Amino acid sequence: MRRLTIFLLWVATLGGAGLLALDLAAGVGAGVLWVSVPAAAVALVLARRRAKPRP
Repeated sequence: MRRLTIFLLWVATLGGAGLLALDLAAGVGAGVLWVSVPAAAVALVLARRRAKPRP
């Protein structure tokens, strides 16, 4: 389940970044993507930190 979650967060981050770039190029407002894409990226960072073993 964890691997699926990480995969979906990557899809959200990379796909959302692509959509943001497309929206900017087209001059269209991106709406909620401005919040959801950075949130997915932060979740990936936190998941990575949590997965590292602590000494």
